Amino acid sequence: MDIDATEAGPGHPWDESRTGSRPGKDEIVRSLLKVSSLIQDTAALHRGGEVKRSWTTPVAPDETSVVEAVAQLVRRARQSVDICFAEHTPRSRRFIEALRARKATVRVRITHSGPGRAGTREFWERVAGSDHIEVRTARVPLIDCVVVDCRSALLIADSPLGPQVSLTRAGGVVGALHALFLAVWRGATPVRARIDWGGRARAELAERVLRCLHSGMTDAQAADELSVSTRTYQCYVAEVMAALGATSRFQAGLRAAELGLLPTATPPTAPLETPSTAPPAAPLETPPTAPPATPLETPPTAPPAAPPED
Repeated sequence: MDIDATEAGPGHPWDESRTGSRPGKDEIVRSLLKVSSLIQDTAALHRGGEVKRSWTTPVAPDETSVVEAVAQLVRRARQSVDICFAEHTPRSRRFIEALRARKATVRVRITHSGPGRAGTREFWERVAGSDHIEVRTARVPLIDCVVVDCRSALLIADSPLGPQVSLTRAGGVVGALHALFLAVWRGATPVRARIDWGGRARAELAERVLRCLHSGMTDAQAADELSVSTRTYQCYVAEVMAALGATSRFQAGLRAAELGLLPTATPPTAPLETPSTAPPAAPLETPPTAPPATPLETPPTAPPAAPPED
């Protein structure tokens, strides 16, 4: 099981630092096929109990053996360690201990599936606080694997026989795992280091100071807002800058924005439109009054008849 991380197997893996290019969709498909082939080969090695020297060597799946194998790879790393974690487990914590014990001369990149159990986010924020470790949260399910210097890798995969673990220096397989890691890494979300303010009360105070800085208040206005003297407020600002690793207030603002510590501006709510009042209804038109009827003309009265003559 003793595999030298500095000795590459046949078919040296694709290396982004050498070629300057990045894997496309075709490379990712080929990577997945190679990984699938590796899982099948590892299962066959376990079934056959083969012990001969091979570019791929089975590892006992118990936690102690796996952690020991990873620690051995990490100790021999010269340039980089790239890790995918399918989930947050006690084993992943032990992996992190081995990484932290390694000097900061090696670049470490970790992707993990999120969001995970309660406390998982806080754990990865603390890990991201290490100088030589970058952490990102992936949006897709992952497999557990460790790639060292693009030359050797450890893969933990499920199979019908149970978890199968293998160490490999086969260039094609290592390249497949590394290409798969890079594809996931580019689409993952960076995890920012967690700031230790020294307690809840101090964290709330730092948040209020950052809010004052963000709003553009003068020192006198901010001190009045916090009910402290201007000198005390300036001391608070200096403490916040030190915790953020900033040398200026502007830099502190940028750092706070990266960590999501600044208040989110809420767009003003547009007032509800009051439905326009309908114009008053026009009064009903009164039909014109008919002119008074002309009185019927009385026919002239006939004169009385003359009496007959005698």
